[in-house]
Amino acid sequence: MQYANDIPMVALGFCVLLLSITLRQWAKAWLMDRLGDPTPRMTGVVSLNPLVHFDPLGTLLIPVMFLLFLHTPPVYGWGKHIYSHASAFKHPARGEVLVSLVGSAVNLTVAFFLAVVGGLLLRFFPQFDKLILLIIQQNILLAVFSLLPIPPLEGAFVVKHLFKMSEEAFMRYSQWSLIIFLAFIFIPGLSLVIGVPYGVLSYVASIIMGLCSGSVIIV
Repeated sequence: MQYANDIPMVALGFCVLLLSITLRQWAKAWLMDRLGDPTPRMTGVVSLNPLVHFDPLGTLLIPVMFLLFLHTPPVYGWGKHIYSHASAFKHPARGEVLVSLVGSAVNLTVAFFLAVVGGLLLRFFPQFDKLILLIIQQNILLAVFSLLPIPPLEGAFVVKHLFKMSEEAFMRYSQWSLIIFLAFIFIPGLSLVIGVPYGVLSYVASIIMGLCSGSVIIV
């Protein structure tokens, strides 16, 4: 779908992205606080206020460029960095992995919850089908993309502890972040690492939504 001249859809896509990022950032900050690190609460980021998590580059510039020039909501973005000290966790390694996974877990929960509830709502308000699908797809994209094993994405920290990498080794690995990121985006085979799970999850969500709405909805 092309949205170059559809300003309302571009604006809507941006709002959906901002809210989806806010949910995952709040979940990460909340879990850090629960695991014993007071830093997120002290810095005021255990919040559902979108402005708290707004990052000029990741929440505005990059997403808007994608929306205006690639014309394909949903798009990827990120929130302001949450400062934390994993050493404050009772079990630092396990805590860091849990924090790395919770954002994607929340986004997927939102997506599939909305597939059910949104599908039921479509029985009475079918005009909202595009909006509901956009929210579902945006949350799935954030969940999948964030788990790529590329620092500073959350997936990199899962890999760090999965392979028991030292801090020095992880720092060396992080130096290749940009090259690895571009490879995942532009090399067809590697881009499937994003495209396949995103496509499968979106398709399953659309089937669930279609069953709940009483109609067939294919993304």
